[in-house]
Amino acid sequence: MTKTSIFDQNKLIKIVKILLLTGTVLAAIKMLFLNYSMDEEYQVVMAYRNVIGDHLFSQMWEPHQTSVFLCAIGIRVYL
Repeated sequence: MTKTSIFDQNKLIKIVKILLLTGTVLAAIKMLFLNYSMDEEYQVVMAYRNVIGDHLFSQMWEPHQTSVFLCAIGIRVYL
């Protein structure tokens, strides 16, 4: 009887690990294609403001202004 309960417990642990791994992979895939959280939104807005002509350090006083350069190149293509 002890071997059966240990076997069931190991099987349950293995199933839980597989479910957690599957959930993690699905969440990562979802985040790649569908997630725009605060950091991405901030960077897109800062790049847009840079492209439309706002000047760094004189009109935009956000702490990460220099992070907009790479993103501004992509936004300039669409404007």
